[in-house]
Amino acid sequence: MPIFGVTASSNMSTKLTDFYQIATTTVGATAVSDITFSSIPADYTHLQIRGIARNSVASTSADWVRCQFNSDTGTNYSWHYLFGNGSAASSSAGTTQSFMLLGWALNASSTANSFGAQIIDILDYANTNKYKTVRSLLGYEQNTSDGGVNLNSGNWRSTSAITSIKLYPASGNFNQYSSFQLYGVKA
Repeated sequence: MPIFGVTASSNMSTKLTDFYQIATTTVGATAVSDITFSSIPADYTHLQIRGIARNSVASTSADWVRCQFNSDTGTNYSWHYLFGNGSAASSSAGTTQSFMLLGWALNASSTANSFGAQIIDILDYANTNKYKTVRSLLGYEQNTSDGGVNLNSGNWRSTSAITSIKLYPASGNFNQYSSFQLYGVKA
């Protein structure tokens, strides 16, 4: 049963898309170095991860959430991003990387009870005929001059079906209440 579905109106005869919750992980009182979703079934067209994150680094800024698939730590990843904070924009890219940059985690000294947020789409994750493409929309705000939004994309140069996803902060650990939900998308 879908937890969120977009169903066509009465004048249309087709169902558009359904989202199915696969797993949820929320960090408890003890910080963790990563969140891994494993044994992902191949029953869906795409995957989506929705998350909020905060890390253990004693700083007031944000840090990246990185991603790897199927325990692959080789230089098989690429990433691109476009960042804006309301007054300036920037972009960057990385090729032959050992991870993708797909999210934000606010650091431990940031505004209390605030988190980096991200929605990550993993397209055609079970298709064994092509490399995997990922896109994410992410951002953070601290009620100060520090905040912004990103549009990121990534590529995993493997034709293997994705069966596990590891998310981890670029430095430190995920702090309490960081939470990620994995959904399957049937199109």
